[in-house]
Amino acid sequence: MRFSAFNSIVAVVLCLSGLMPVFAQPYNSEGAGPSAQPTRSVGPGSVGPGSVGPGSVGKAPLKASPTGSLYVRAGAGVILPNTLDQDLSFDPVLGIASPPTSRETDFGPGAQAAFAVGFDYPSGTRTELEYRYSSPSVREVLEVGAEGDIDVVTPILASNTTSAQFLMANIFFDFNKKGCIKPFLGVGVGGAFVRNGLGDRDSAFAYQGRAGFATEIGDALFFDVEYIYTRTRDLVFGPEDFSESDETVLINGDAFAASSVMASLRKRF
Repeated sequence: MRFSAFNSIVAVVLCLSGLMPVFAQPYNSEGAGPSAQPTRSVGPGSVGPGSVGPGSVGKAPLKASPTGSLYVRAGAGVILPNTLDQDLSFDPVLGIASPPTSRETDFGPGAQAAFAVGFDYPSGTRTELEYRYSSPSVREVLEVGAEGDIDVVTPILASNTTSAQFLMANIFFDFNKKGCIKPFLGVGVGGAFVRNGLGDRDSAFAYQGRAGFATEIGDALFFDVEYIYTRTRDLVFGPEDFSESDETVLINGDAFAASSVMASLRKRF
């Protein structure tokens, strides 16, 4: 597994999530940039908004627009990954005459849970840092090869479950914020740490799209239901160089992709 790649992914996600307060700068109603408190002039006969003193004329001092609210979210749901179809390469030292050339992992549904910390802006956007753990089931693992003109399919004994962990920086766009049903769309980028049914592990860049709706069920408490599509870059299990490792099989050539349905409770402070 490439730990350096995973550490880099984590650093990027934390950096992205650290930008959340930047979007919280209040803006004035003219749309000309960050709003500022009006200058107060003091003295007799002073005129203008926010002036103080005898004979002052003008409106009350302007107030900066609200910057938004911190929130936490916890959710659970179901994940269904696509079949993982990868290529196999064996260490030439083994001298296998007709080795299998591909491996297919067929997943079944599994459970997932998520926790996130985010910021809800008055403009109708939200940004958050999310950790999600998924545990899909493994229906079967097949290795496919050929002996002459005959295709050979060999079932492989594997664990009944696997795991995929995600650390994602997300942004959401909320609609109909004053309505009872509040639709939203979201996207996210980050990293994934995937373990297959045979105990092989790898980390990879991941991205996702989300769509759902929310409804307020209490004081600043929201119930969210959403569909999530998540995909990683190609996973690689095994050594980069056979001469520098005791492992004898290299498995690569496909991405981990999955559809999920999740329900969450989101509390805004």
